[in-house]
Amino acid sequence: MSEHFVIVAGYPNTKQKEDIASKLLQRLSKIKRITTCYVTHHTTIPSDILETANYVIYNKYNPLMNWDICEDYTKNWKFLLQTDLVNGTLHFPLVNHSFAHLISMCDGIALGMNKGYSTFSFMNYDVVDFCIEQLPHHIIEIKKDNTDSIFYPFNIKNLGYTSGNTEFFSFNSKFAKTLYPYSKWSKYKTIHDPTLERWMSLFCIKEGMKTLLVENTYSSNGALGIIAFDQDPDKKFFSPYVKFRDKNDIEYQMYAVPYVIEGRYHIIMIPMQTSPEDVENIIFTINDKEKKLGIPHKIKKPSKIKLTYQNREVYAFNLSDERHFGYMT
Repeated sequence: MSEHFVIVAGYPNTKQKEDIASKLLQRLSKIKRITTCYVTHHTTIPSDILETANYVIYNKYNPLMNWDICEDYTKNWKFLLQTDLVNGTLHFPLVNHSFAHLISMCDGIALGMNKGYSTFSFMNYDVVDFCIEQLPHHIIEIKKDNTDSIFYPFNIKNLGYTSGNTEFFSFNSKFAKTLYPYSKWSKYKTIHDPTLERWMSLFCIKEGMKTLLVENTYSSNGALGIIAFDQDPDKKFFSPYVKFRDKNDIEYQMYAVPYVIEGRYHIIMIPMQTSPEDVENIIFTINDKEKKLGIPHKIKKPSKIKLTYQNREVYAFNLSDERHFGYMT
């Protein structure tokens, strides 16, 4: 029997993500005396992952906060905009994968515990090579039984808070057994912050887990993944953060906030860090009718919004679902 159980989780919905996940499993397969378990909510599992991983778990249940689960608790994760352009504060609850991600962790934990393992590591499918290089050191340290978990610090700049990075961490059976019950929604939401990095830190404090924070020599802010969180091709979900690049690969950012007031639908599109000359070259349309940037517009549902820059369509979205709209206070 191997000495250590490694859980790899991901939702590879593009060819690039599939290739990244496959490469990680291939590299892990070369490390002696570990068992790998790939866990996913995505229906397509690459054949080489099926061949390389020791175990593969597919769980159809993939509950996204502020989409499948919409409660006051989930709305704590939201975009806020205070501006003189509207008479109030705009709130937009953001779709969040944290709870679904924890379910994947716990699916792997359940299998590992049932197979008799006492030490574990968790990795996102897209972790950088640094994590693979550090895994043997994690295994040695967690088996000393001086700590319940090993994390790298992760700096959440907008909150001024440092938590443990959940892209790669290791833990013992005490941690695993304590974490598993939180894969039920009623238990998960007893910890007041729904976002996974903060949630996990609060879980460790609440449950009295001994945690070893290890210096991250790879990145200054603690990030350990290849793929940015906003690189998702799924057009079902709306995000108020709009980014696009021009022909010279210069990035432009805008805030797009659809919202409802007393049953009436509105949207405001606000350029950020953009010169007046650039704004003149951005064409904003609602249902193919040109509209002015930076002011609220009444719309109906559904409505197609589109941005064109330098005669090239750079952004389009069909606002067709009630969850595509925020609210004002």
